[in-house]
Amino acid sequence: MNKLRITKGIISVVFSVLFLSCTKGSSHLSMQTMLKQARNDHAVQDTFQQDSLMNILTAYFDKHGTANEKLLSHYLLGRCYACRNKVPEAMACYMKAISSADTTRSDCDYAQLARVCIQTAMLFHYQNLMAERLHYIDMSVYYALKAGDTICALTSLEQKADVYARRNMIDSVIFFSEYVAALYQKHGYLVNSAIALGCCVEELVGKKDYKRAKSYMDLYMSKSGRFETNGNIKKGYESYYHTIGTYYLAVNKLDSAEFYFRKELDHGQGFYNQNAAAKGLALVYQQKHLPDSTAKYALYSYDMNDSAYAHMATNEAKQIESSYNYSRYQEQAMKEQQHAEQMKYRLIISMAMIVVLVLLLYVVINTFKNHQEQLLNQQKEAYLTLTNTRVELNELRLHQQENESLILQKERIIAERENEINQYKKVDMQKAAIRLLHDTKACKELLKLAIVGKQPCEMQWQALLQQINHLLPNFSQFMLSHQADLTPVKYHICLLTRLSINPSMIASMLDVSGAYVSKARKEMLRDLFGKEGSSKEFDLEIRKMF
Repeated sequence: MNKLRITKGIISVVFSVLFLSCTKGSSHLSMQTMLKQARNDHAVQDTFQQDSLMNILTAYFDKHGTANEKLLSHYLLGRCYACRNKVPEAMACYMKAISSADTTRSDCDYAQLARVCIQTAMLFHYQNLMAERLHYIDMSVYYALKAGDTICALTSLEQKADVYARRNMIDSVIFFSEYVAALYQKHGYLVNSAIALGCCVEELVGKKDYKRAKSYMDLYMSKSGRFETNGNIKKGYESYYHTIGTYYLAVNKLDSAEFYFRKELDHGQGFYNQNAAAKGLALVYQQKHLPDSTAKYALYSYDMNDSAYAHMATNEAKQIESSYNYSRYQEQAMKEQQHAEQMKYRLIISMAMIVVLVLLLYVVINTFKNHQEQLLNQQKEAYLTLTNTRVELNELRLHQQENESLILQKERIIAERENEINQYKKVDMQKAAIRLLHDTKACKELLKLAIVGKQPCEMQWQALLQQINHLLPNFSQFMLSHQADLTPVKYHICLLTRLSINPSMIASMLDVSGAYVSKARKEMLRDLFGKEGSSKEFDLEIRKMF
């Protein structure tokens, strides 16, 4: 298949060269015809890979074309590279296309310029550069409106909601979804309006605005055109089952939620759909008080999270590599440009030297005069500084006592704020240590046992103690000093409580009753901390230990 593609590319290039050599008198017209044909091919093809021909057309129009022809040729060449996943080359072509446009002319192809900007925004999306993506979305909207291309402007503006979603700016997501939907409806694009509203349902559920969420969800299901007559969503949009399930889970319609999460699990492709569906089902079964099913799907979601993390790390590595390649591509292009313009720079430098020689005499003549003026200005400045300093010194002496009191007050405030900051730092260090402890293999194994209610073995307890000794030294020392006063069961209750494992799981792991766990925590509050109170107060005290 690759050999066939390469052969076709070679034939295309050879044919183009022969065609041009045989039609010298009408070569420009022929080039324009070929450029229009390439644009038409791009409009009807999912992938556009005529890069050999587009290289020829781009080189030609760079020398002989109008601004609009340069814009179009560089854009189409960029699309060729984008379809081959050559991100740095595609980005360079899009940037060249944008810089080729002449926005001062009345015949500027603003519609084409808007398309280039939105494609550039998509490249920044793949590299997770949201600020740059937002900038080119705004450019696309601006040029689309100048071209009178309403649908292009609205589809570009709609992408802002996705940018804000990735930044977790929930209110902005809802605002832009509703704003764009209203514009779509105003101009008669009812399907697009339904899709835009349907995409902010989960954000509305998160804000507990269930009435609006249900209204937008129903509109999406009935008007978006993405649902078939049998109620199934079209292939590629299965993730919306999770949105529907999330709504029904929030309003406590557990059977409906389970139905849609299971549809996502059965029909959704890829581990992101699988992970989301498994997590949703675990939450449903937790609400239904079915611990076995909850544990099953929670563990499945946990495993899928590991896969998702690995996949995300791979994507990030690819994005870094792509950014690095783009930087190298820019550096290489800059070096080539500098080499091509070297003679031009030499000529400019020679002319500049002649100008410098002509001006040198003028500079020498005026040097003495300027030096005298400078000395006079320095004298005036010194006198003014002396006068002002004396005035300020007199004011300080008059208000010396007031200033000393103010200084003491400021020093006290500084000491209080430094102490407050140190407390914040201590809390941050505690949180970081707990996160590191939860990420250790020993802790993860105990958490898995906690979910299914199994008892750890002695080796697993020892592995956990080693990690606690390393990450929570004060807590470890505290427990060691009181170990003789505690039974093994109470000692383990302290460790598990410090890990934020809930009392019911602790009882299951230690094979004791929940009442015993509650009673033991009250007793240890008295024995270890000298306080009388509830078991929850013991939890707060033990979790303060760092």
